[in-house]
Amino acid sequence: RGGKRFGGPASAEGLPTNSYTSDENYLTAIPMDAELTATGWPVAHYGLGRLLQHLQKTYAPKGGIIVTEGGAAFNEESGQPPPEQRQAEYLKRQALVLRRAITEGVDVRGYFWWTLMDNFEWSSGYSKRFGLYSIDFAPGSSLARVPRPAAAVFKELAARTRVSEDLSLSDFEKCLQRPDGL
Repeated sequence: RGGKRFGGPASAEGLPTNSYTSDENYLTAIPMDAELTATGWPVAHYGLGRLLQHLQKTYAPKGGIIVTEGGAAFNEESGQPPPEQRQAEYLKRQALVLRRAITEGVDVRGYFWWTLMDNFEWSSGYSKRFGLYSIDFAPGSSLARVPRPAAAVFKELAARTRVSEDLSLSDFEKCLQRPDGL
């Protein structure tokens, strides 16, 4: 294999060469049909788990690990749930990965969502809606702040100060499944 390493939720062994895009500098592999965020980034929850494991194993930080910018914005898409629902599901799956990492010995001490409210992004203005609270930026609007479903999920996680005990292994495995079924 010439020293190449593959990543992802399953081994790339035996897969067609065109089913992944890969970046050898970062030793990652993402299914080409992975769900994309509004910024065009692939949703790859397993990447968070792998990164947390790597940081713990390599550095064992004395103060633990804090995820400082979790979050995603989604666009309206035909045949997909509304962006707000997809954002809440994204947070739930991130929580599953965090719980699994913690049970496997990773010292995760915190997870911060980017961002509390919709904001101005230098690369895309007000078009990407990452916030747990939406803001009406229309000219002359009241700038009303309305909680999205992900805000309720985040509030529940924060109130418990831990990741849910009722999340099952099958729930965790669902967030690792490749969209192409391989």
